[in-house]
Amino acid sequence: MSLPRLTIIGSGCAGLSLARAIGQDKKAEIALITDKPATDRSEHIWGFWHMPWLDDAAGQATHKWHKWRFMSDDISVIHHSDEHPYHMLSSTQWLSYCTAQSGTKETISPITDTAVKDDIGKDTPQAPYFDSRPKPAPEGALLQHFLGQMLKTSQPVFDPSIATLMDFRCDQSQGLHFIYLLPTAPDTALIESTLFTDTPLQDAFYEEAIKRYMTQNYPGIAYDVTRTEKGIIPLADCRDTKAPNHAIGARGGALRPSSGYAFTFIQKQVAEIIAHHDKTGTWRATSPLSARDLWMDKVFLRVLSKHPTTSARLFMRLAKALTGTEFACFMSGTARWPLIAKIIFAMPKLTFISAALAVIAKGGRA
Repeated sequence: MSLPRLTIIGSGCAGLSLARAIGQDKKAEIALITDKPATDRSEHIWGFWHMPWLDDAAGQATHKWHKWRFMSDDISVIHHSDEHPYHMLSSTQWLSYCTAQSGTKETISPITDTAVKDDIGKDTPQAPYFDSRPKPAPEGALLQHFLGQMLKTSQPVFDPSIATLMDFRCDQSQGLHFIYLLPTAPDTALIESTLFTDTPLQDAFYEEAIKRYMTQNYPGIAYDVTRTEKGIIPLADCRDTKAPNHAIGARGGALRPSSGYAFTFIQKQVAEIIAHHDKTGTWRATSPLSARDLWMDKVFLRVLSKHPTTSARLFMRLAKALTGTEFACFMSGTARWPLIAKIIFAMPKLTFISAALAVIAKGGRA
């Protein structure tokens, strides 16, 4: 008996993660259509906290940390979690693994909305499809933009037992700016200069920020840059509202607007697609983020955009209020109402009430 055919558009994280899940259990014959093969994509590092739906990804991770920290000029907060360690995953390794597990090959073809509508998306049980092509960011959206370098130092200076998720001890003249540092060995680390603003900067700004950070925190230590990565992530709701049941990845609401984290929510979305098919025999995608979390993110982004000079203190305040396990659950979308209440009470009330009223007045837009 032949398998039913299912089309996946795009061979990025969302498209190949879904192909992997379908191919592992041989639930369908996959037609993977893309205008850019996975092998042409530059390597990036994806981070996530281990959750039940991430066992496969955790097995492919290159490093994990049970401790992580946040730093500013006057405070340092260290989190610890045995249950939800923070993982580092190479995009190249994950996409290669997914390709092998899917048992399919890509078809390289120009993809247009007309092609999707006329040739692929018949929207019938006999011709299901999922579209992972990212939509453009909404006009005026806040952006997370970064440049990272993998460093090899001349001496062992890093502590590979603890990751630094946000270090605000860097130039804040261009907006909210922090250093992200993932040490994988005493002499090896990924270090990224990251900003939350509406306009990306020239590469020289991020490179200088990394150089200055190394000089200030590891004086006299020489190092080589072995690899560079950079990116721009919209901090916004980028869902496809015209075909929501076919959209996956950022297009399907798997991008957390307040943080730019997407990998964990893509894997959660994939797990939900498979569970729905196992239960009903039909294919349907839904957003892995709850309406509550999306609402909170809109309010939080409103605060960040209107109060950039105090935003670092808000992140530090949030980190200080939560345990490591609580923070991991909140960032991964599994926080229950008692934890949500704890977060709300930790934030400055007037600032967030004002932001919430503004979001309401704008019809739910940040």
